[in-house]
Amino acid sequence: MAWLKAQILTYWLTGTGGGGGFAHDMVQIDDRLGLPYLPAKHLKGLIRDAIDRVAHWSGQSSPATSLLGDEGDAPGLIEMRDARLSPALGAALEQAGNQSALFRTLRQTAMENGVAKQYSLRSSRVAIPMVLLGEIEASPDAVTLSANDAVLANAFQSWQTTFREALPLVRAVGSGRMHGLGRVVLTLEDGGETN
Repeated sequence: MAWLKAQILTYWLTGTGGGGGFAHDMVQIDDRLGLPYLPAKHLKGLIRDAIDRVAHWSGQSSPATSLLGDEGDAPGLIEMRDARLSPALGAALEQAGNQSALFRTLRQTAMENGVAKQYSLRSSRVAIPMVLLGEIEASPDAVTLSANDAVLANAFQSWQTTFREALPLVRAVGSGRMHGLGRVVLTLEDGGETN
């Protein structure tokens, strides 16, 4: 087992595309405790793209599909969980009822010839910078699948190296990545307990 550590450096927004009533056009998703998180599906997509780029640049075939599954429902050799606040911090925030301290409202408007465009004000509920952790482990069938296929066996044996080479290419997460939101440093941490 290993941990994907997401050190988010700026405000960030991963949402469902829905708004938050009259107050917000876009809202950061949160879990049942009201804490923000990064969905594993989103992280897998970003990491898949990074692995594909490393393989392309090195002239090799990409192990992304073997490791992370295809973009449909076919499982890969590696399973990822949502990246969340550490359990201790999450519990402390929930107990104190302080989840709202993790969010801010950003407002922006479109400009046209140096003047605010009419009816263009948008409001988003974003999460503040923080460190999130997501568990990564071998899928239950990984050993069996890789035992019968040399390509899968190689991908499975070197998955941590593959991730460590690709993770620096992921520079932002969530919506608004091209506009300065969600700047991130992703690292792979060894397994064991985390705080």
